[in-house]
Amino acid sequence: LRASLRTLPRLRAELDGEGPVEGHWLIVARAGHYGGRFRVHPQAGLLHDRLGLVMVRQRWLLPFLLGHLGLNLHRERGGVALRGFRHGRVECEQPVPVQVDGEYFASGRSFELGLAPQTVRLCFPWR
Repeated sequence: LRASLRTLPRLRAELDGEGPVEGHWLIVARAGHYGGRFRVHPQAGLLHDRLGLVMVRQRWLLPFLLGHLGLNLHRERGGVALRGFRHGRVECEQPVPVQVDGEYFASGRSFELGLAPQTVRLCFPWR
């Protein structure tokens, strides 16, 4: 909650060589759900060949959390950009902390994003 109230620097993501996406909060998802039933990105999933990017353009995270995660409104609108991509780069004017699967990973001003060329075999239950 304390992190959601901080003033954050502007992030700039370039994805698959397309024009930049800018905002203050960034989520990159491989899996479609986070924390149980919360859908992070409508096109992300373990069987997809792309990552899902959610860029929150507003400085305040609470409207995104309520609408996107709380009410399941997964559509691009003024304050949220949704993209699918294979390779990307995120840059920021000052170092920002980065989490991977909820754990601190590093701080930095530039990060490369993408799927690894190697795959991991997954077992899924029959439905």
